[in-house]
Amino acid sequence: MISPPRLRPTGHRFRSRKIQIIRSGFQWRYSTYLLMAVVVSTIIGTGPVYYFLNQNYDIFISLAYKTSPEIVENLERERVWINGLLITTLIGIATMSLLFGLKITARIIRPLMVLENHIERLIKGRMDQPELRLREGDEFHELIQSYNYLYKSLKANTLSELEALINFKLDEKQRDTYLIWKQLLETKSKQLGLPTPEISNETFSSASADLDSRRVS
Repeated sequence: MISPPRLRPTGHRFRSRKIQIIRSGFQWRYSTYLLMAVVVSTIIGTGPVYYFLNQNYDIFISLAYKTSPEIVENLERERVWINGLLITTLIGIATMSLLFGLKITARIIRPLMVLENHIERLIKGRMDQPELRLREGDEFHELIQSYNYLYKSLKANTLSELEALINFKLDEKQRDTYLIWKQLLETKSKQLGLPTPEISNETFSSASADLDSRRVS
């Protein structure tokens, strides 16, 4: 009898999201592009503010030396704090942009990596693997759904081919044909993660019925 393959449970909970480096070259390259764009835009926007602010403070300090020298120290301290705040804000924006870029690129590349790994196993004949599942926030849901439909179709066709091989009436005296038939039977069973059935004239019907029940399930 052919028993269904044991697949990994698909009802498990996803782990919490974290910023991951899945494919470093891709993620760092495009995150750096985003970082450069944000930093340049921030410098263009805050550069004039920084320039005119310090120019005004120079004027205030020069006037303070003439009228109220006691407030010069406060003005200098205030300018240092404001300049430090601007620089800290720029560094913070750059850091957040980089982290945001890494997170976004991870969301883009993760489904494609999962799809790539699934296809690589499928190319090797692995049809006993479960269908692909994505998180709600991942990209390419339509692509993954289309691929799952293709994968289910290939799997169903392989099951049909295995059923046809089992039902094929073959004379074991034709040794070459029998060896090819047996090899095909073993290959299809292995692809589906099923044990190779021991086929004889008495077991054709039982194996076929087992395949029919697997198709329904």
